Amino acid sequence: MSQSDDRAKSHVILHLFAAVGFLSAFALAAIIWRFGPPGQLAVHFDLHGRPNYWMDRTHAAIATAELVAGCALIYSVVGLLTGSGGRDVKVVRLVIVLLAIMIALIMTGAAFGTLTSPNLGPSRLQPAILSLLFLVVGALIGKASPNPVVGVRTYWTLRSRLAWDKSNRLAGRLFFLIGILGLAASAVAPPAQVVAAVVIAVIAAAVAAVVESWRVWRSDPERAAPRR
Repeated sequence: MSQSDDRAKSHVILHLFAAVGFLSAFALAAIIWRFGPPGQLAVHFDLHGRPNYWMDRTHAAIATAELVAGCALIYSVVGLLTGSGGRDVKVVRLVIVLLAIMIALIMTGAAFGTLTSPNLGPSRLQPAILSLLFLVVGALIGKASPNPVVGVRTYWTLRSRLAWDKSNRLAGRLFFLIGILGLAASAVAPPAQVVAAVVIAVIAAAVAAVVESWRVWRSDPERAAPRR
């Protein structure tokens, strides 16, 4: 089998996975609409994991479907935005599909009350899902080439391929580590504290990745010159 045949096969597999993923996410939105409990549902949470925004099941289902549809739209046009059919497009599209699935799962969990404990504090599932999200993103983000959708996009990464590669690899490793530690902590530590710790760690990792992009760009002899 030729390299072009392998590439075409991988694209078909990715599109099939995307179709199944998006349809599954839309199915979860339908489940919220049809079987969600009556009354107001907690669908958004503060940094301590406590609910701070509510919807009824119809609006929660519509919001879920809209978010998934937005991901599907970005997936469909990402090839035009990148102008390339290489690895970066496949990685970006894979991240978009996984994010759509995670969004639908989070909204479904929120609608059915699995993300909150009886006292409206966070359940152990809340930090576990949050940690899993960053674990998945971390596992993929370091493999993406420059694109307008996913990754550490700073002034410096857009003018230095070396800065892009190194800062995104750093972000990926840090997010993956945060995800692993968050999953472990969610089984034993108070959920609210794990949620807060994961959010703080992610912010610190993002800052570290931005600093790394500047540090590498500054010493990259092949960086693009600033526009005048």
